[in-house]
Amino acid sequence: MFTGIIEAVSRVNRVKRTGRALQLEVAKPRNWRISAGASIAVNGVCSTAILAGRRLGFHYMPGTLKVTALSRLRIGDRVNLERSLPVSGRWEGHFVYGHIDAIGTVSNLTRRRGETKIQITLPANATAPGWLITRGAIALNGVSLTIFSLSKKGFTVAITPFTKKHTALGLLPVGDRVNLEFDQLAKIVSACCRESPRFKK
Repeated sequence: MFTGIIEAVSRVNRVKRTGRALQLEVAKPRNWRISAGASIAVNGVCSTAILAGRRLGFHYMPGTLKVTALSRLRIGDRVNLERSLPVSGRWEGHFVYGHIDAIGTVSNLTRRRGETKIQITLPANATAPGWLITRGAIALNGVSLTIFSLSKKGFTVAITPFTKKHTALGLLPVGDRVNLEFDQLAKIVSACCRESPRFKK
């Protein structure tokens, strides 16, 4: 379980293909103490950490690569990192599971008065019935954000200078692919409404 509040931005040091799988290594934040097998969100994807000295290693199977944008990472890219939330931790974002729902595309960037608006286009096969609402929550590459506006093809989020500085979202170019996780609470409510006989009438 994560909150979408990014703890560190790290550099990709190694990307290696092993068959259809992918091995990824990133620089470990200096103040992090990580045990083997710990869950870490890498650009919003729940990942199992493999220790490698000053680096964190991750192994991704074809199924994960198919539904995320991790396969597009290259050496030198920056990724958002968040450790899983401890039971005694404080919630400051929203419920994030690290299970990606869709891969979006950055279709436009607007910068004005210190605010950056990022327009995301959803793939044609993405279904999000009732999951996307204005002022609702969404995780974009693991970052907890509020949906600014909706369109027929996607949505727009706005990031503050603080978010731009402390995450890798400020480095996104137009055309880049991003991992999207829709609001878990919205998905649960939507599923309950569809299954309830009261709402089927």
